[in-house]
Amino acid sequence: MSVSASMDMRAKKSVKRDGKKLKVTILKTHVDNREEERTIKRTIDGEKADLQVKWVKHSDGIEIVHIHCMRDKKSNEWGRASGTPVEKSYHLVQKNTTWEITCKKCGRKWNTGGSTGN
Repeated sequence: MSVSASMDMRAKKSVKRDGKKLKVTILKTHVDNREEERTIKRTIDGEKADLQVKWVKHSDGIEIVHIHCMRDKKSNEWGRASGTPVEKSYHLVQKNTTWEITCKKCGRKWNTGGSTGN
């Protein structure tokens, strides 16, 4: 099945940039009973840049287990299994029901809800 064939796999949010109305897309790449994985396609400031986030659902919330800024495919990947604290590579701030994630290496910032600063 192609991604575009399934609207269930996409979450879209309307944003306004330079007077034009655009849709920001978050691609849901994996979902099962415990885990979700998403690729966020735009930064908070609207730059087209991918961030992969994977989390595990718990009864009291979520636990982020993997973050990967795609700017540098080798050094910007963090995983819980590595044993390295997430704070070494990423700054995370919870904003209501979403997370704001900043890559410490490139400075880009994403929102897990797909929202932008515009």
